Amino acid sequence: MCQSTAFVCAILAALFAVASSNNCKTLQIQANGALINGTYTIQNSDGQSYKIYCQFYDGYGYTFLSTSTNVNVDMSSLYDDKSHVIIRHKRSSGVQYTSTMAQLGTFSSNPVSVQYSGHSGYQGPQNTAMAPYIFVGFIPQSLNRKDDLQGWKVNGEDLTFNNCDGNPNSYIAFFFNPSGQGYTDNVGGHNKLMYQWYDGASAVAQSEYLPDEFFANYHEVHQGGCGGYSRGSNVPTGGAVGMKFSDVRMRSSGGGRGRANDIPGNLYRSHLDVFVCLRISTHGWRSLSYLQRKWRLVRLNTRMRK
Repeated sequence: MCQSTAFVCAILAALFAVASSNNCKTLQIQANGALINGTYTIQNSDGQSYKIYCQFYDGYGYTFLSTSTNVNVDMSSLYDDKSHVIIRHKRSSGVQYTSTMAQLGTFSSNPVSVQYSGHSGYQGPQNTAMAPYIFVGFIPQSLNRKDDLQGWKVNGEDLTFNNCDGNPNSYIAFFFNPSGQGYTDNVGGHNKLMYQWYDGASAVAQSEYLPDEFFANYHEVHQGGCGGYSRGSNVPTGGAVGMKFSDVRMRSSGGGRGRANDIPGNLYRSHLDVFVCLRISTHGWRSLSYLQRKWRLVRLNTRMRK
C-alpha cells in the first residue's frame, strides 16, 4: 500500500490503462462496475485518442461523443442497442433536456443508424461543410417509397407523414463545425414532426448534466418528401446524441452512479496482479502523458518478469 501523499497508488495508473479500451461498456466491465458518470479518453482502431462521456445506469447506459473529436470514429463500436437514441439539448437558460427517438412500429426491425461524418444507406445532410457531424438515420433509402406512411417515434409518440414524392430523407444530424461555416440557404421551418424532440423534451436532473463540449451548436433535420426540413437557425440550441449500451452492472446503487472512492484493487489486478505506486515529484504533479508512459513501462516490465 502507499504510505504517503507523495505517492499515487496504481489505481490512478489503472484508470489510464483501462481508458485505452474502446467504449464505455468495456471500461465499466474492466472496472468491475465501479466507474462513475464522466468524460473518458479512448482510442480508435488507429490508436488515435478522442473523448466520450459515459452516462451509467444499472444495467445500461449512454455514450456521447465530444465535439472536439477530429479523428475517425466507428460509431457502431460505442453502442449495442440500436432500438433508439436519446437527444440531449441545452437551452440558453443552461437547462438541459432529453428526448428519446426511435423507429415507427412498422420499421422497428430496422436499426437506428448512428454514423460519424457519413450517411451510408441514407440520404445525406445538406450542410456537410460543417463536418465533422453525427448523423442519425431512421428509414434507410432502400425502404423509402412514394406515398408510404413514414416518420419516427419521439418520446413514445408516433409522428407520421405521407411521403408525397419518394424523397428518402429520414435523419437528424448535429454538426461540430470547427471551421465556423455558415448554413446553406435552405432554411426550412418548424413543425411537430421536426421538433417534438425539442418541444416535448423532459428536463434532466442537474446531477446528470453533460459538459458543454458534448453539445454541437448546429443541426439539421429532414423527413421526406413532404415531412419537413429545418436547419438549426430555426431552433438555436446545443444538441448531443446519446447511444445506448446494455448489460453493464454498477457496483453501487442509487441512481445508477458509482462512487469515485469505490474502485477496488481488482480493477488493475486484471492487468498486473500486483499493487504499484507511482512517485510524484515533490515539485508538483506530473503530466498525464508522463504518468501514462510510466504505467506502460511498469506493465511491460511486469510481463517480462513473468
